[in-house]
Amino acid sequence: MGCVLDGDFRVGPWLVAPSLNKVSRNGTTVQLEPKVMSVLVCLAEHPGEPVSKEKLLQTVWPDTFVGEGVLVRSIVELRRVFEDDAKEPRVIQTIAKRGYRLVAPVVPMNGAASTHEPRAQSPESIGRPRYRKPWRLAVAVTALAGIASALLILFNIGGMREHLFGLALPAIHSLAILPLDNLSGDPSQEYFASGMTDALITEISRVRELRVISRTSVLPYKGTGKQLHQIAQELNVDGLVEGTVQRSGNRVRVTVQLIDGRQDRHIWANGYERNIEDVLSLEEDLAAAIAREIRVQLRSQPELPGSANHPKNLKALEAYLKAQYERDLASPLLGVDDKGSDYDAHLDKAIAYLQDAIDADPNYAPAYVAMSEVWAWEKPNMGPAFLHDSTNLSKARAVLEKALSLDPLISEAHTNRGRFAFIFDWDWLTAEREFRRAIELNPSSAAAHEYYLQYLEAMGKSDEAVKELEILQSVDPGNHFIPAAYYYQRQFSRAIELRRVNVERKAYGASAHYDLAFPLVRVGNYKEAIDEWIETMVEVNYPDMANHLRSGYTSGGFKGAISAWVAELDKLKDSPLIPANLTPYLYALLGDKDRVFPGLDSAVRRHDESVLFLKVNPDWDSVRSDPRFADLVRRLGLPQ
Repeated sequence: MGCVLDGDFRVGPWLVAPSLNKVSRNGTTVQLEPKVMSVLVCLAEHPGEPVSKEKLLQTVWPDTFVGEGVLVRSIVELRRVFEDDAKEPRVIQTIAKRGYRLVAPVVPMNGAASTHEPRAQSPESIGRPRYRKPWRLAVAVTALAGIASALLILFNIGGMREHLFGLALPAIHSLAILPLDNLSGDPSQEYFASGMTDALITEISRVRELRVISRTSVLPYKGTGKQLHQIAQELNVDGLVEGTVQRSGNRVRVTVQLIDGRQDRHIWANGYERNIEDVLSLEEDLAAAIAREIRVQLRSQPELPGSANHPKNLKALEAYLKAQYERDLASPLLGVDDKGSDYDAHLDKAIAYLQDAIDADPNYAPAYVAMSEVWAWEKPNMGPAFLHDSTNLSKARAVLEKALSLDPLISEAHTNRGRFAFIFDWDWLTAEREFRRAIELNPSSAAAHEYYLQYLEAMGKSDEAVKELEILQSVDPGNHFIPAAYYYQRQFSRAIELRRVNVERKAYGASAHYDLAFPLVRVGNYKEAIDEWIETMVEVNYPDMANHLRSGYTSGGFKGAISAWVAELDKLKDSPLIPANLTPYLYALLGDKDRVFPGLDSAVRRHDESVLFLKVNPDWDSVRSDPRFADLVRRLGLPQ
């Protein structure tokens, strides 16, 4: 039975003041956004009871259509304030696929209960001041209070001056650092602005009190011209950092400003100028300055345990930044869908630059980690045949282990060791251990959370996956695996919503259209699914295949299009550019089980990444009851 909350109330040891949107404990007060407070009040009105997501959305946002992700981010913010753990909740528990439950005790402060018992008063004294002091003492107390207040204002102790005169900076608990603009007038210096952005994100992410959005979610905003408040709303952050980099000769100037993203209000700006030889420390200076402005002291608060591994000389840094920029140019994240031979050219340059960085500083671990990622996942040009390329894979493993020998505290290295165990070796215990270690070293690592979520989905650990998905959404709302996670959880409408966003913002190139088609099929929107696959074929330069899909749909509807497509794909079955699971999936749509399993069997033998999710992927629901399917799952070694 819900309690009646007419005013303030306690949630465990925290005092909640809804009228002020504040939560306090032991003298520390946190300001909540009004909608986040409304979510908390709604949960507190039903203590110990599950509250559905639908009820929360309808109660808090009655006149506005918002996606479920907004609610998830509100829950994540409440857990941050209450220092709660989604995996071992003491305050807010996730009810898988249903909603949330407030498990901490709720005590109304409207007279029904109190943590302090007041001394008894006589009936006559009620409504009168408890103490009557001589007027002289009252004057003295007033005078002392005035002097104290003056001192507090003069020295701005506890931010008194800002509070009294309305100059207080808004509370910043989450931050997005937008790509810095290159003002050098030289396109060849674009890599430097990109590298400074990455360095700034890395440094700021080391502050525990801040939720810093991953670069993969902010990179697509580069050059979009979107309003800052709109970006802040889409990323669900309090603050934004934007700025410029200008390099001229041996001088580098970086200008940054901090914006209150909720009100699109300027908070603070500063410029930093250094000789190029001093640029190695520049990102640290920037991080410290921004952290001070948002009232987080870098030195007084513990940093993340991972190492901040910096190169020993400028040549290594320059080479590393150039390599990362070339990797970005080859990335589908930017929506470049007509790379052609440029893809390999960019990666070849990246490898050469990384080797230059290693030659200049053989102890620079991040260069080895980046080299490992290029050899293992990027250089093979996204085709499944790379699993047979033992040379590339051996190179990737060797340089990764070198990185770990140089710096065992580098989170990204443990993430990638987990990826090797998960994707290539099917060593589930090692994969889980490495992903957990990566998160321990850097709780803000989007990559670590992404691949740990993939592992949990593949293992069929749905409850844990739901919690991990919440965390990933909070640090990397644009992550490409989030829609897939909803798809595996059979939340097809949510998957469609997120994948349409990827199409609209032109992220992930042709794969955005390809991926969108799958949940469209699940909800019966066949025409739009075929249109998305046609667009995919056009963008990857298979116009004949696009024409077969069109003509097949015209003559035979959805199944006619699928039949025409799979007939063409069969002619290219050995091509590394054709996803290994596509042809079996199309045969499953046609109900031809006997042609499904040879393709799946081949994918299992090749350790193709697509088979990792056999247990949960809706694509195989129509053949899941076949004994041959259970045999495939057994061969993977997945839990039954």
